[in-house]
Amino acid sequence: MSNLYNTQRKLAEGISGWLIFEFHCMRGDLFSEKYLATPTGQILTSLFDGRVKAEQNHPSLIKKAKTVGRPAQIDFVALDENGNWDIAIETKWITRSPITLTQIIWDLIRLELLLHNKKCNKCYFVISGFNKKFDILRSTHFHPDSANPKLITERKNVTIKMNLKKLPATVKGGINKRLAKYESLKIPTALYFSIPHSYPSTSINMTFKTIVWEVKYNKKQQRIQML
Repeated sequence: MSNLYNTQRKLAEGISGWLIFEFHCMRGDLFSEKYLATPTGQILTSLFDGRVKAEQNHPSLIKKAKTVGRPAQIDFVALDENGNWDIAIETKWITRSPITLTQIIWDLIRLELLLHNKKCNKCYFVISGFNKKFDILRSTHFHPDSANPKLITERKNVTIKMNLKKLPATVKGGINKRLAKYESLKIPTALYFSIPHSYPSTSINMTFKTIVWEVKYNKKQQRIQML
């Protein structure tokens, strides 16, 4: 991840650096997931020639006719010169109210669906917040300080695999509840990712950390309707 122009590195370092700056300008009380729009949008604009849009409807998640509520959306999309989706990004902000593993995995599944249905070229997941609030990831391969990762993730060389069948029953239930809103939707039995880029690379308790990983597509994975 040493390449200066690596998208993961730019997002991780840029977002964390911006948050630290804003915090020292006494604007920490404004921080939220929506507050990540400014640094994320600016970084994407500098990396890609096409337009960058926020909160775009997910093209592969069409709810059942009787289901109410707003459509599923992707946080950020960078378009290519033809107006097609080139890059898609989902972001999560860790606050005093902890982010659940179900929320994170559902976002990752939604990104994988874009790749599976050839709606986007690359997908990234960004999670940011106070370093001390990252306990939800600390026992998986997604956190750089992980010593004894749980069985839901495996690392081989530069690839991380998350076996969805090994998720806790409560997490499976949460994912299945979301899946029930969509007609004939199938998800993979496992998700694949690049090694995350984290900034700062070391854990400093009272500062901001951003972790970014790329979602990969494995066409050989079996797809199912419920976990």
